[in-house]
Amino acid sequence: MAETINTISGPLHLTRIDELPAKAPVPGDFMAICPAGGPANSATIGAIIQAGMRALGTSLDDLTDVDLSGIALADGRFLAYDNTKKVWVPFELSLSTIPGLHLAPGQMPLAGDTFSYRNGTWNLIPGVDRAYVDSKLTSLMALLPAGANHAALPLTGNNPGDVRVTTDSSSMNMWDGGAWVSIGKASTAIPAGINESDTLAWDSAALNWTVHKPMLADLGDVDLTTAQKAGQLLSWDTAGGGKWKPKTVAVPAALTDLTDVDKSAPATGQILVYNQTTSLWEPKTHSHALTSLTDVESGIAPAEGNFLTYDAAASKWVPKATSVYTKLEVDKKLEILVIGLEHGQAVQSITNNPPPAPVPFEFYIVGKAPTGAWVGQANAVTWWDGAKWSFQSPQSGETHLVQNVAETWSWSGTAWNKVASALTGGGGGAGSAGDLWLVGAIQQSVLTEPQFKTLLDAAEQLKWVLADGRDVTGSRYATVTGSNTVPDLRGAFL
Repeated sequence: MAETINTISGPLHLTRIDELPAKAPVPGDFMAICPAGGPANSATIGAIIQAGMRALGTSLDDLTDVDLSGIALADGRFLAYDNTKKVWVPFELSLSTIPGLHLAPGQMPLAGDTFSYRNGTWNLIPGVDRAYVDSKLTSLMALLPAGANHAALPLTGNNPGDVRVTTDSSSMNMWDGGAWVSIGKASTAIPAGINESDTLAWDSAALNWTVHKPMLADLGDVDLTTAQKAGQLLSWDTAGGGKWKPKTVAVPAALTDLTDVDKSAPATGQILVYNQTTSLWEPKTHSHALTSLTDVESGIAPAEGNFLTYDAAASKWVPKATSVYTKLEVDKKLEILVIGLEHGQAVQSITNNPPPAPVPFEFYIVGKAPTGAWVGQANAVTWWDGAKWSFQSPQSGETHLVQNVAETWSWSGTAWNKVASALTGGGGGAGSAGDLWLVGAIQQSVLTEPQFKTLLDAAEQLKWVLADGRDVTGSRYATVTGSNTVPDLRGAFL
């Protein structure tokens, strides 16, 4: 027999086991196993089915992977999977179950508590409820109606912190839980006469604040038991208990009153100099000259151009002549050496007019009345650097070959002078009128001065000198050039 029962979820097909059709079951089919003879109607079959469903399980506790035995169910709990037991168990989310949040056993936060993070965990910091604090403060200062006197203050119905004023003495009294305790005068006004640095001191006998003037006598390391006198100073007394005590001391009115100053009358401009022998400061006349210094030699008069050189043997600075160049002189000579001016750099000509098409690094001597771009550069040595004209003031003794006239010209310090001509006229004879043969001629040589002179006879040796800036006063060169020194052309003879 087959029967269909309509349910909320759809039709429920019921079939007797001895009447099963030869077809596959469909989803939702149930099989009811009835007693022998079978049920008489669908109501009986439904009761059997409900009993069977209860046997199959109708709650979480019926599931094999759910364990509800460990904790009682309550609102807000949920199932969490326990990987150790391999089952779902009830779990309640609370502060004590949050990782990293530390609570002592049985500790629960209260209103006003906070958590503070430290060393990897959150720790509970107990707070104080605002209303609780306000209520306590209120009770501490509960000013109740005044009493006529202390004996009239009530002994019942008081709360700790209650305050009453007695009208007979204007004192304030606070109930400490068992008795009234006087805590001061009812008047809280600051006493008159307060000045800067004054302090207020509580007078327990008078029960009020009094003005206290700070005094030396208040200090523990000051002893003022002896009477003080006008003009006394505080002097430290180690033997007398290690305290400052008043002492009459003569105050010095002048330097000579000091025990470590010589009493000799000073002269105008003198200074005090300490004498280690007498252990006194003595008035001494001080000279501002170098020779007044003990480490400078005063017995040698310095000459023009001398330097102070330290003499280790004498332990003094001594004035001495030196051939050492100053840094400024070295820098200037290096600058001139780079462009070759003092080493006979040839120039194209001596002229007042700049060439219309200058060639880079061709040199000229500017004449006495320059024009164009050379205006204001009379007597200077100039060259075109490819973009502009550069100028160099000549140095005394500076000599150049002027190529367009084949002549050698030297700067005397005030003017350019011709000192030699390449036109010798042949055979060693005189050249053009006014030319001076060989005077100022330059001979380059790698020989030393003694080696160079061995190649000359005695008469010729008198005509040549090493061009090292030496003095040639009285020579023909000096007469012609107006300079008493030859150019410094180390490595050349003139």
